[in-house]
Amino acid sequence: MMKILVRKFSVQKIKPLVVYDQPLRDKKLILDENRNKIAIYRWVNKLNGKTYIGSSAKLHIRLYKYFDIKFLSKSSRYLDKALFKYGLDNFIFEILEYTSAEDLLKREQYYLDLCKPIYNISTIAGSTLGVKLSEAAL
Repeated sequence: MMKILVRKFSVQKIKPLVVYDQPLRDKKLILDENRNKIAIYRWVNKLNGKTYIGSSAKLHIRLYKYFDIKFLSKSSRYLDKALFKYGLDNFIFEILEYTSAEDLLKREQYYLDLCKPIYNISTIAGSTLGVKLSEAAL
């Protein structure tokens, strides 16, 4: 039996709107419930507590990439590498909030500042300029 450590690491006082604790099993539900939504979301690794904060004005399209194993296997992004390495069901997918396109980056920045997620390569919402990748984040 696998020990889930996420609660030990999840010290941020955030109450997500929606929590999907088995994303692979709940793929259809996740895609259906988030069609045409604009949202701030979080991935939480159940094994080590590392997190990623993301946002998308077309959430269901972004989600399709997370469920595409071939895409994940070729991606150089920390989160994609971690999703591929550990498997989707070793993560929790959370909707932190639904928002407007105008407020999207401002709200993502709020959560980046609050949570300081490890899998994000940039501390600035919407920008990865000048950021160097390292395998240590996995």
